[in-house]
Amino acid sequence: MVDCKPIEGRTTAENLFKLVNESVERFGLDRKLNRSVSYDGAKNMSSEQEGVLGYLKRFWNQYIIFEHCRAHRLALVCKTVANEVQLVKEVIELLTPFIKYLENLIGKWTF
Repeated sequence: MVDCKPIEGRTTAENLFKLVNESVERFGLDRKLNRSVSYDGAKNMSSEQEGVLGYLKRFWNQYIIFEHCRAHRLALVCKTVANEVQLVKEVIELLTPFIKYLENLIGKWTF
């Protein structure tokens, strides 16, 4: 992780790439040394043609690779398993309000 910034406007690949690029410039990092990126699998992020990945390959390093974020992969697995295993579904339903509470609490912090 390089930075944490609020997103204003639409979350297009171009807008997200600009934010990432600004952070990398601010910290003086060499873009050509970046070998991989990891985030969710949304098209605006992971598409090699239209996503942030495409921008990274065109402007930074054509050999950069994408790995689907492990936390997002785990969430997808949990969602699938919850539909098939009742106990998992109940645990997720039990934890969801607590997670939402934490998200709300964190959202009130200013950095």
